[in-house]
Amino acid sequence: MKSKRIIFPVFFIVFLLIWRCGGSNLSGKNQDFPTYFEHGRDIVYHLDHLFPKLAALDSMDFDFGESTSLVNEQIRKTMERIRTPKLLEEVAASYVAGRHLFHFTYSEDGKIGVFSWDSRMLLADTSIKNLALYTTYDKVIPTSLYGSSIIYDQIYSLGRGKPTPVYAFRGKGRQHNSFYRMDAYVIQNGSLDLAPIFPDRKSSLFSDLDEGNIHSEAELDFNIEMDGTLILKPEVWGPTLAYRPMQWEKSDGDANFSETLWPLSRDISNEDFDPSNPYGFLNGSEMPISNEDGSFVFSNELTIDVMGRGNGTLYSISIHNTDAIKISFDEPVVLAGKKNDFLFFLARDNSSNGNLYLYDLNKQKMRWVKRMSKALILENTLLFAELTDKFLIPNIDEIECDPAHVLDRGFFKVYAVDYDNLNPIVEYTDQTFCGSKKNSRLVDLIR
Repeated sequence: MKSKRIIFPVFFIVFLLIWRCGGSNLSGKNQDFPTYFEHGRDIVYHLDHLFPKLAALDSMDFDFGESTSLVNEQIRKTMERIRTPKLLEEVAASYVAGRHLFHFTYSEDGKIGVFSWDSRMLLADTSIKNLALYTTYDKVIPTSLYGSSIIYDQIYSLGRGKPTPVYAFRGKGRQHNSFYRMDAYVIQNGSLDLAPIFPDRKSSLFSDLDEGNIHSEAELDFNIEMDGTLILKPEVWGPTLAYRPMQWEKSDGDANFSETLWPLSRDISNEDFDPSNPYGFLNGSEMPISNEDGSFVFSNELTIDVMGRGNGTLYSISIHNTDAIKISFDEPVVLAGKKNDFLFFLARDNSSNGNLYLYDLNKQKMRWVKRMSKALILENTLLFAELTDKFLIPNIDEIECDPAHVLDRGFFKVYAVDYDNLNPIVEYTDQTFCGSKKNSRLVDLIR
């Protein structure tokens, strides 16, 4: 009988200990969920407590996925405790006063803020999370932002003082290469919605990817001036960067970014890009005084010879019988024109959008490389055409199309660029035409 009286208390004590340990663990999971924060600094302090916990989790642990989900839920709920404009303002002030393991950016008008952080959730579509908090009807509303991985670091308020200002979120992300992106949002009818304010009715603007890793990450960032109302979007043109300026404009009660315009005194059509010379050079090019056995001689005694063919092309250039300059290409190319101290070379293929090369004779270096569909030369300006979607053309009914181009018809926007600039500026001529998608400026392939 004594043994029975002793065994019961032992089992009871063991059960009690197990229950207390489990209960203590559960309470530990919930103790990081305060229901109320009086000041913004308290929220920032609490986040600074949670993010080291997230960083300290071992990805090799069997419960890593569950643990990261739990801490991220705590992080998100903490951020969602920001429910008043005053608290949002205090969070912004407290954030800039220290260093943190998360990112926060705040609009100048105080209407919106965005948290960005690495959730470390390996099974998610993206490990980067973004939570926006915007003000509407004197309340702060949280909403998640979705898309490719990006850390927002700047918010531009456009059209401040208007009933519905537009907010441009700028950030940096990484997939195969680093990239920059701007997303446009507007607060309307109590919700935060994407706003198609960029050219071609886009709500996002992406920087170019530098596949050759020639340029630094900082060079690929947008140049944003005048409080965000002027954007210079960089483009990788081989060894250099070109820029497309976009200006914030208001008309008829609406406001959008428009491509800056380059005035053109005459209308441009598809036929203007068809070579009108026996050499197949770009229209507007200087013509050689002789062409024998693949050797071009120009009036300034410049001689250009093709030295080799195959997977690539080697050109030899001599002036006044001086030592020859050797220009090597990684792909077959043909001479496509000359203007002053510049040579144009064109990829020798049947592509409708092949590489056009610009070579500087004075500096003896390639100035830029750019894929172009059609091009022609006007003094120091190069006009080129880019294929565009017909639904983006507002006056498409006014554009005539040649019936001969029914099968390969396309609509092209005409752009102008001062090709001799170190960093060319690309501007829209406000002209669009209908033509053949076939590359009409390809030089005779038997040459």
